[in-house]
Amino acid sequence: MENVKQARHEAESLKADANNSLTLVNHLIINQQTELEYAVIAAAEVKDRIKEVESKPRELIEPLKNTIKKIEALFKPALDSLKNCEKGLKDKIGQYINNADTMRQSLLLEVQSTEDTEQREHSLKRAEQYRVSDISGMSIRTKLKGRVIDPSRIPREYLAPDLKKLNEATSNDGEIDIPGWEVETQSTVSITSGRVQR
Repeated sequence: MENVKQARHEAESLKADANNSLTLVNHLIINQQTELEYAVIAAAEVKDRIKEVESKPRELIEPLKNTIKKIEALFKPALDSLKNCEKGLKDKIGQYINNADTMRQSLLLEVQSTEDTEQREHSLKRAEQYRVSDISGMSIRTKLKGRVIDPSRIPREYLAPDLKKLNEATSNDGEIDIPGWEVETQSTVSITSGRVQR
């Protein structure tokens, strides 16, 4: 409890300092080279302070994390077995439901395809035996799942560009000409605090 009190006090102090820095940054205007240099130095210092603040909670949490991991590891085998039980039961229930539905649909097709009244009634009775009744606590969600059997026949509107390949093909050295693909220059600022001269 004393650690939490100490952490709260330190966190409040760091928050006040960080909020003051943020206010300065929000009012900062860069109009010339010297102001740019100042901003880079300030960004490097802020980056160092971020690392410092990020390390503070870790110092307090790390011993607790190890204890939590050890306790969770004790219960993991039981949890894994129970999760496998649940999955196994759901798989078997799903398999039964799918098989029953397939059999029922097959028998209903027999009913439609035969002219013999006695055979139709017999098939209908058998089909009803494969109807899965509602059971309290169980719900059945049905979804359709497709798979590609011939990629060349899939309509164009269902095809997506391979952005990874397009980005790999885009070089920093110059223009690349791919129809329907536009290349633009974007700058990202990175500050390496150890290299900034203060």
